[in-house]
Amino acid sequence: TRLTPIVVDGRVERIVGSGHEITEFRDRERTLEQLVERMGDGIGATTSEAIGEVAVDIVGNALGAPLAGVHLLSEDGERLESVAAIDRVREEFDVPPSYDRDGTDAPSELVWEAFESGDPIRISDAREYGGLAEETPARSGIVHPLGNHGVLIVSTTEVDGFDETVQNYIELLSQ
Repeated sequence: TRLTPIVVDGRVERIVGSGHEITEFRDRERTLEQLVERMGDGIGATTSEAIGEVAVDIVGNALGAPLAGVHLLSEDGERLESVAAIDRVREEFDVPPSYDRDGTDAPSELVWEAFESGDPIRISDAREYGGLAEETPARSGIVHPLGNHGVLIVSTTEVDGFDETVQNYIELLSQ
């Protein structure tokens, strides 16, 4: 809130006030601070699995995504294997999924497309992706490549679950 006196002939005639709602800005600022702070934990991690755990923790706690996992390329290059997942993923699937290069299921095809192209895939409604909606509890998500290492998959059970700001945070985290 800002108040500005209107002075006429040396006297305050009136005060004009203006206000600006900054709650959303403050929330995003706090989220970014958490993101940067937690990313520092990843710098000290010594294994890919430990870095993956930090990443899914950030996605779950700082960004509020209910479903997330890091999948790294297997030694033979034929599978993207789960190395870290949010607890809810473990609840939804007895074993977090892995994705075979030659898999013909919708999730495998989508994950491999993102990995091989090097471009993130943003899904606003899984029902628009063929059989994807039948194979996952997610309704929207982002599959973000991690260079030639693997992918970060972030999803939610809501349609259009990620605004542009969250997408940018995921991009930053993936880098």
